[in-house]
Amino acid sequence: MRPKEKLNDNIKNYLTYKVVLTMKKTKSSLTIAFITNDPDGWFIDKLTYMTKSGKLNDKSTIIAKDLPSFMSFYESAGFYKV
Repeated sequence: MRPKEKLNDNIKNYLTYKVVLTMKKTKSSLTIAFITNDPDGWFIDKLTYMTKSGKLNDKSTIIAKDLPSFMSFYESAGFYKV
């Protein structure tokens, strides 16, 4: 298994994307953003980034119909919608 590559990306590079949902956790340095650049809105990118610096920690793509299950998972982990 290949080790996970480090992301050298920043949230500022995604300012043109449409924000679907943003979630934060109290006393956490992480923010989770669900964004899309797909004209149909079918694919949604999930970005986990450091709130102050904007440095990306994780990036993955999900489909729109899975968004409610991701929301409930993160809400059970203590995140709330912003």
